[in-house]
Amino acid sequence: MREEALFINGVFEVVLSDIARVQEQVPEQILYLQPYSANRIVRLYQWNPTLEDPVRLYISTSDSLDTVSYAADIVAVRDKTLLADDAKKWIDAVIRELQPKEGGVYMTANGRECRNLLSVRAVSRLEEPFPVADFRLLDTSDHPAGPRQTSGNWWYVQRRG
Repeated sequence: MREEALFINGVFEVVLSDIARVQEQVPEQILYLQPYSANRIVRLYQWNPTLEDPVRLYISTSDSLDTVSYAADIVAVRDKTLLADDAKKWIDAVIRELQPKEGGVYMTANGRECRNLLSVRAVSRLEEPFPVADFRLLDTSDHPAGPRQTSGNWWYVQRRG
């Protein structure tokens, strides 16, 4: 797996725990995360994650923004605004059945367009959570560490040590 990873700040714990619970029972089941953003996660699209070459995902929860509590593998990324109707229906059915609190594929949240659809596997709560400050950022000086007040955004990172 590549050294570069994606960090997403402040996902609702219930979303992650629902996915982890399903994947504990059926490890090969791919499920979905839908970050609240109209912006494409540009580098992730360039990395083009696959089952054979996933991108590591680190996640803080909305209740603990300064601590990385979950990890997963991203195996695909799609732009929801470009999904074919049939694909959107199938993905929506999977989400409604296996991630019922998500309510299906959503195109907007909190008045904002939601563009990115991440296909994830191996979502798990970390046995040893670590501080966001342990990341080395790949391409920005805007560090996710420090006293965070709100959820949202992502960073391209490498884990130190």
